[in-house]
Amino acid sequence: MPALRNARHELYCQERAKGATQTAAYVTAGYSPKAANVAACKVEKRKDVQERIANLIAENVSKEQAATAKAVEKLAVTREDVLREVWDNAMKAKAGEPVYDREGKPTGEWIANFAASNKALELFGREAFGMFVNVTKILRSPFDDLGYEETKSLLEGLNAALTASAPQPVDAGKAGSVQPSNPARTTH
Repeated sequence: MPALRNARHELYCQERAKGATQTAAYVTAGYSPKAANVAACKVEKRKDVQERIANLIAENVSKEQAATAKAVEKLAVTREDVLREVWDNAMKAKAGEPVYDREGKPTGEWIANFAASNKALELFGREAFGMFVNVTKILRSPFDDLGYEETKSLLEGLNAALTASAPQPVDAGKAGSVQPSNPARTTH
């Protein structure tokens, strides 16, 4: 996708793709910080802006993957090498290190670093077996693509419908109205 025609929107998208918050990206793009959080939300809802941000993120991921592949090729490191090192680290951390006295002599005690061992095992499990993977589910609403005016109109319509269907207050003087049997005991 080519750069957006609006230079500020393009800069906003680039900042968002780098991980900036909506408000920070909006101000960096040259807009006023006054009410930036509200205005940034409006910019973020634009379809072209959303598509551009997604496109820039995809480009960044692609560049990172290419750079990683080049570095791995240059270092001649294989997946097996990495997994072997992670496994060795896990076992070393679990086995622990000897404790020495003030004179540098071993005391016969050992201190294990289980936190480091567990982290190494987690990394190994993620890579070797696909374990411990965080899954994020992005929920979309049918209202996500509505603009400000459409949202305002929808809310006004809903408020009108709710007001029309709301129960009307009962006049105590009308026949058929329900009166409390003991008005002194009523609570509000």
